[in-house]
Order: sequence, then C-alpha cells, then structure tokens
Amino acid sequence: MADEYSPTVVAELNTRVADNLARWMFSPSASITLLNVSENATYALRDPDGRELVLRVHRVGYSSAEEIRSELAWMSDLRREGVIETAAAVPGADGQHVQVLASRTGGSARFAVAFERLPGREPDSRDASRWFERLGELTARMHRHAQSWRLPEGFRRKRWDFDAMVGPQGFWGPWRSGIGLDQAGVVILEKVLEVIRLRLERLGQGAEVFGLVHADLRLANLLVDGTRLRIIDFDDCGFSWYLYVRPCPSARTRWR
Repeated sequence: MADEYSPTVVAELNTRVADNLARWMFSPSASITLLNVSENATYALRDPDGRELVLRVHRVGYSSAEEIRSELAWMSDLRREGVIETAAAVPGADGQHVQVLASRTGGSARFAVAFERLPGREPDSRDASRWFERLGELTARMHRHAQSWRLPEGFRRKRWDFDAMVGPQGFWGPWRSGIGLDQAGVVILEKVLEVIRLRLERLGQGAEVFGLVHADLRLANLLVDGTRLRIIDFDDCGFSWYLYVRPCPSARTRWR
C-alpha cells in the first residue's frame, strides 16, 4: 500500500474529498479528518451543525461498483433483520450510495461510500479476549443469515478460496514476496500450504461449510460501546469457508 498511498496521493485524496462535500450535502466549511489509510482511505466528515459521516474512498481496481452495492445490500439486510449492529450506508444527494470521485490531476477515479458514524471504540488489544465469545456469537448469526438469505439479483462478491488467497493469481499478490521471508521460510510455508490445501479439499465447499462471510473480523473492524459490540467494514466480505476469519495482520500490505 505504500505506493498507492504516498503522501502525494493522500494530499490529492484530501482535495478530492473536499471538492465533493456537496454530494453528501455537507457545506464547504465542513471539517475533513483522515481516520485511516489501509486498503482504503477513510475520512470523518463533520458539518458545523454537528452532522457527521464516515467516508470510505476505495482503492483503485479492487472492487467494482456492483461488488460494493452487493456489500451494502448484505449489510442492509443484516441490520434490517436484527442480526448484528453495523453502520448504515448514506446515499448522496442523487440517491446513489456508490459515488465516483474524479481527480483534478488526471488520477484514476475512485468509488466512495458514506456511512453513519457509530459510537464506540476499537477494543483494546490487552483485554480484547473478553469480547471473543460475543464476537463468536455474532459471527455465527451472520453465518446462519447467509445460509438462509436469498441473494439479490446481480449480487457479486469475491470468492475467497485457496487459489484466490495464495494461488499464482491471488488477489493479494505473490505471498513469496512477503517482507522478511527468506528461502528457508518459503520452503516451510510451501509444505504448510500443501497440508492446508489437502484439508480444505476434504472439507469441501458444501452449503453447510462454505458461504458468505465478513472475511476481516480483526479488532479494527469492531466497535465497543458499553456492553455493545458492533461490526463494521464489510469491504472484504465474500464467499469462503465459515471457519475463515482473516489473514494475519497486515498480510495484504506485506505481500504487495
């Protein structure tokens, strides 16, 4: 991600967001705060009247507009059915949830989606374990919902199978290029991956074990608010084994 989000790129994105505040009916004097840069750039928008939104500006070439709309459809149904608490997407002034932000400088256009800003904080890593039972319950509720949910027409999300994650054409690039990984490490991981591949083949991809999952349930995508635990950021949701949580921290950044 270092190349994609260099200081120059981030500065240009800041300008791009400022140029497009009116899409979400914010005034030119609204404050814009960069919250996070990882796969996407995430901003907090606040109008002088106190109205707040969180704006996710997507990385280039990862998700199509159709995939993003599909993500939002699942989030909406999870909210509507009371399965979990998650952020509601907020449409622009034109009624569309997925907006396209052009660049003044000729850079690639980027998709952007606004969400309500939920209260809460990321769980502290020192006491996060006390939330794991609740997180397991919420994950199971999402799995059960996915098994019974009739996908909307045109629903499109990535398929996180073995090849998609660690195959030659994997979405995250060649894992052998990982930072600090030497040849001895490559040999060990090749053996491990072969064991994993064989076990996944035995497990299969039947409806009881494989379906729509969040795929990124790390601490940064959880919000603790008193006794409530909310789940956010479904950007990587897709079809995979229900046992899937996510790759190791920063794996995608290191492989690219």
